[in-house]
Amino acid sequence: MVKSNKIVPADMLEAIESCYQRCAEHVDEFASQMDSQPAPASVYHYTNSTGLLGILESGKVRLTDIFGLNDPSELRHGVNHACEILAAEALKDHSAAKLFAEKFIRVMGGGVQESAHFFVACFSCDGDDLGQWRAYGDNGRGFALGFGGGLIEKAFVNVDERGYGNAGFPVTYNDALLRKMHQLLVREVLPLIGMPFSRNLSDAATNEFMKELSIHLSVCVIRAAIFFKHEAYKNEQEYRFLQIREVNLPVDDLKHRTWGYSLIRFAEFDWKTRDQHALREIVIGPAANENDARLFARNCLLAGGFDPEKVIVRQSKIPYRSN
Repeated sequence: MVKSNKIVPADMLEAIESCYQRCAEHVDEFASQMDSQPAPASVYHYTNSTGLLGILESGKVRLTDIFGLNDPSELRHGVNHACEILAAEALKDHSAAKLFAEKFIRVMGGGVQESAHFFVACFSCDGDDLGQWRAYGDNGRGFALGFGGGLIEKAFVNVDERGYGNAGFPVTYNDALLRKMHQLLVREVLPLIGMPFSRNLSDAATNEFMKELSIHLSVCVIRAAIFFKHEAYKNEQEYRFLQIREVNLPVDDLKHRTWGYSLIRFAEFDWKTRDQHALREIVIGPAANENDARLFARNCLLAGGFDPEKVIVRQSKIPYRSN
């Protein structure tokens, strides 16, 4: 994964690669535990009326660049533990640790995309959750598409013809466990931080070494963080689809959407081509007019080439008044 580099000695680049592999093994161990869990019976994707029509007509769900998620504080929270652990090392009057901590924080601002791209699609195991209707379901007037959990996950994992790393897993709501994982990752990196100084490398070579090391740590830190969310969001029961593309893999299929004055990259997962029968039901939001919403859902199913008689349409049971 480490790029060839003319100013950093080869053995030091090899040390970074070995460190990265050890870090990746820590994350892989946790990922394998998540993989061993069976998919939930159903997973739900909350959206508005425009999203419902778009998903049914195209048969695709968006996988959004994690750096463009609707709530970027979620990602910031996930990586804060690693930043805090590194900052604590810097306070021990270790000049190399201070330099590395600064470089790592800078890399987390965007440099990590030099090594990998991360895309996610978010589902929930709960198809009728008040908080998600408010946040993602048009303030209760939207819809939740219900999929067979095993069917859509199998379709997603098996779509990996370009060599992307595709996986589905339940989000873990445990800050203490995430911090423990990040401590393991930082401990793998710490012995390497002083290498440039013991070798009397030039400032340029030292900076390049620190940059490469911080990029590789950040990839593993982000991979670990993606499995987690703060305990405050536990009611969401999120089930996440993740696609990781290493920098040498193509990104020519990516599209963009707007978010304010920003362009957000996303990939598309064509679930309908893989398994049209993965769609099981549509849940109508609690603030929607049931008759109008049922007719709209039926028309969207027809527009997408689905048999409306084979997809359950039901309304939320939550008593709800939108603002």
